[in-house]
Amino acid sequence: MEVPADGSGQTTVPIAGLSSPVGLAIPPSHPVSTRLTASAATVERHTSPASLRVKGLSATLATTDGAPLPGQTVRFTDNTGAHKLCAAVTNSRGRARCDATLRTGSRARYDDLRHNGYRATYAGTAPYRPSSAAAHVRAARRT
Repeated sequence: MEVPADGSGQTTVPIAGLSSPVGLAIPPSHPVSTRLTASAATVERHTSPASLRVKGLSATLATTDGAPLPGQTVRFTDNTGAHKLCAAVTNSRGRARCDATLRTGSRARYDDLRHNGYRATYAGTAPYRPSSAAAHVRAARRT
């Protein structure tokens, strides 16, 4: 039996003695590039208790061909990567979304998020290559 090495994700191969074909998942033999697209989020600063609430952290993970990658973990940090905000697993459309509460209400941290935004990072898993994207964080409207 020969299975074509065309990079396709799934091949059906008939096996003697079985009444129906069996699907075999054959991962691509070469690394697959990914694309992560992050969307703008908002931040609220609270003074009592001192905290920052970052809402709407969101990123969509796909192959460079546009196929969504479900079930993959995306980590959200400040733009430098030094401060973790949250992590989420991509849904069937490749979208990961979460909110974060930071136990610091410091003006410096608030300003840093507003001026420099955040970073979404996918570490990669075989056969998918890592990728990352940055997005803006704007001040939430006060009601």
